[in-house]
Amino acid sequence: MGHTIKIDGLGVFSLSLKFTDEMDENEETSPQHEASKTKKKYHHVKVKGLNFKVDKKLVAAINSESTFEYSGVNAALRSPYSFEERAQRALTHIEKHGFITLQDYANLNRLSRSTASRELKKLASDPTSSIQANGASSHKIWVKK
Repeated sequence: MGHTIKIDGLGVFSLSLKFTDEMDENEETSPQHEASKTKKKYHHVKVKGLNFKVDKKLVAAINSESTFEYSGVNAALRSPYSFEERAQRALTHIEKHGFITLQDYANLNRLSRSTASRELKKLASDPTSSIQANGASSHKIWVKK
């Protein structure tokens, strides 16, 4: 039925469809139509979006004419502070503000959220540490013991 359009050298566009029970304003509202409506939960198909799949030749042309390098995500997030310095910076922040959040700790020490989470968990579970966790999930904060 022509639901896809191929453009040579670029790719293929296709429709993403959805089923709906909404009526258009130009559809009938006769008793027969109402009876058929109760039999089928969804009887209308509408366009939900547009999909695109790039042509393999275009990808090959881009790769042959370009050079890409991976610098590594973790290299950009490597903290210039040691673990002990990060713990001390967290304590200083807690003394000044009363608590520290995961995002605060990550920003303060230039860490990813996952690394910051692991470090705060390690600090809170250490009996010699002066930091403890309060709350849960997205409402978790760390305070001084």
